[in-house]
Amino acid sequence: MGFNSSAALVSTTDGVLCAISEERLNREKNTKRLPFEAIIACCEQGFERVSDGNRTIDRIAYSHYEDLSFEYLKKNCTEVEFKFMEALDCDGTVNPDEALFHLIKKYLKNRGFNVVATELERVEHHAAHRASNYFIYKVGNPIDNAVVDLIADDFGDGYSSSLYINDSGKSYRTRVVDSVALVYQFFTGALGFKEHQHEGKVTGLA
Repeated sequence: MGFNSSAALVSTTDGVLCAISEERLNREKNTKRLPFEAIIACCEQGFERVSDGNRTIDRIAYSHYEDLSFEYLKKNCTEVEFKFMEALDCDGTVNPDEALFHLIKKYLKNRGFNVVATELERVEHHAAHRASNYFIYKVGNPIDNAVVDLIADDFGDGYSSSLYINDSGKSYRTRVVDSVALVYQFFTGALGFKEHQHEGKVTGLA
């Protein structure tokens, strides 16, 4: 979620089964809408690749650049979806993560998927980027453990880039204030274009 509202269905043995961006389904460039359509589409298309017909979902996780709040959920979903989540917190004891989990679980169960996950897990921003690399390139493909993962974007969870040295377990981080990507973002805005949408136009002008 966040700048790239999307979903992926991942198998620990077969890697990425399906990945879809919400904008491809709702036709809204860089949409901030919660990726419910993408989640359903990933599961429906991804499980077609599972030979044993198993439609069980063991874990549901997300990454975001800020803590979830009910205000954020209300802004980025339909009125019906928000009312469902809001009703869960009628006594003030349900947090936004729990409310979102129950809505996702409801959507999946209504489509016939067996959800055994018991909570919505949050994954650190750059760890999520690294997971994309792992499940696409490393699952089922033995490689040298000395491979280095370099993750870089504008910001997320207080950092703009991370360097992981796999054989040592060490990692190094770059602070948000040192982000080169943010300079690029602000330059796009300074030219009168829309940030996070029109950076490609700046590239074209270059």
